[in-house]
Order: sequence, then structure tokens, then C-alpha cells
Amino acid sequence: MGLLEHRFLEDALPALEVMAEMTDDPEILYNYGVCLSEMGRVEESISPLQACVEAEPDYAHAHAALGFSYVKLGELDKAETTLRNAAEKLPDDLWVNRNLAGLLAKRGKHEEAKPFFERALAANPKDIGTLYGLALNLEELGPQNHEQAIGIYQRIIELEPNSPITTEAKKALSRLAQGTMKEKADGGLRMDAVMYMTGAFETFENMEQQELAKVVFEIAKLGESGLSINDPDKRYTLKSLDGDFSGLQLLSMMHVGLKQIDPSLDSQSGLDAEYDAAKRMAGK
Repeated sequence: MGLLEHRFLEDALPALEVMAEMTDDPEILYNYGVCLSEMGRVEESISPLQACVEAEPDYAHAHAALGFSYVKLGELDKAETTLRNAAEKLPDDLWVNRNLAGLLAKRGKHEEAKPFFERALAANPKDIGTLYGLALNLEELGPQNHEQAIGIYQRIIELEPNSPITTEAKKALSRLAQGTMKEKADGGLRMDAVMYMTGAFETFENMEQQELAKVVFEIAKLGESGLSINDPDKRYTLKSLDGDFSGLQLLSMMHVGLKQIDPSLDSQSGLDAEYDAAKRMAGK
């Protein structure tokens, strides 16, 4: 295991091979299969990974690795079947849902991919790989979804400013952001607001009530002069929080803050549906 952890795959392989012959331990079979796959011996990786999921049906990483090996072999039908079966057994697993969503998107099944991206995101709202995959998928679903994709790209930038994925997210924003945000389309959720609210739950989580009220009051005072919620390039700063924020982000934060102070309060933002979605996503 130490050799694998430090990427000495060729050194680890003989010991894994011997142990795999001596035992049907799922952990050994999984690592043996992954080691073979990463060394380019993908066809050989199928057998131990299949044995692993048979021995331990709930071993999510093994299902995901088996599906990925099929992807590498170009056997996309088998990969999809493997991951769909795993998703039925493990509907809340990040790895299974993310890999299945990515495969479906790769196969052009963008509508089918979307709920699996969302399920993966529910398992970990801060997973930028899932966020990025969902945003790309939304782009493929057409212009009516671009506003949601923009919000997700912005969320990625907030979470990990120096990540390589963030560099790609910034490129995507330059493609999509045209200086104005559109109104909600057909009553659907504004995913940019949902993501801002998810971030607000994290920001406010450990705040004392007095500190939270101070932030909400400052945003409300700023809003008296007008927040430009349709211009993501317009930025605002607060005395009570570090960083700079878009108008929509501040409005989303104020909505969350008010609800945490008193659930009966109404921010008049029209973002109640987005708040409910963010609340579920944050597990609140």
C-alpha cells in the first residue's frame, strides 16, 4: 500500500499479484486492478475489479474503477451498464454518480447526465470536478442553460482560486459572460444563485448570531443604493467579510442570512425556490 501511495506501481504489482492469488480480499483485488489499469494493462484489470465488486457489492470505488477500465478499452456500453448498475445500488455515492455522469456526457446523453451530476454534487457540494462537469454539461444543453453554467463556474473560482480547473472555468466565463444576466427562464432555478447560497451556508455556519446580523445589515444598507444583480463584472466589498462579491451573490447571501436569523423573514429577492434547493444541497 505504501508503494502504491507513492506511485511505485511496478514495485507494488508483484506483491499485489501474489496476494490476489492467495485471498479474495476486496481491498487487495481493487488495488491490484487499479494498479494494472494505471500501468496500461487495462484488459488485465477487468478480472480483479469484477472479482472485487462480486465480493463486495457496495465497494463504490471498485464499480467506478471497473467502469473506467471499460471506458479506456472503448467498451462504452459495458461501462455505462456497469456504472448504471452501481448507481442503482449506491444512489448517493459521489464517485459512481460523477463517473456515470461524465460517461453519459461523453456519449452525448446530456439530459441523462444532468441528474447524475446533481446527485454527485449533493454528496459533496464543494467537489470542483463535479461542478465543472455539470457546468460543461449545461453548456451542451443549450443557451437556456448558460446562465446556470456561469453561476457554477463562478462558484468553482470561489472555492479554489488557484486550481487548474479554475483556469478552465475562467476561460468558460469569458465565453459565456456577456456583461448581463438573463432573467429566470420558464420558472427554472437560477443555479448561480443556488451556488452562491450554498457558499453562504458555509460562510455563515460558524458565525455567532450577532456577527451574522451585522453582515446581513451591511448588505441591506448597501442594497438601498441599488445592487447591480444583472452585471457579474460589477463587484462590491463589505467591512464585515473579506473578498469582493457580485450583486447577485450579495442578494443570495442576504436571503440565506435572513432565513437563518428568522425563517419567517422575507428578503423580497424572489429566490425562495433557489434557497430551498441550496438548503437541500447543503444538507440543512
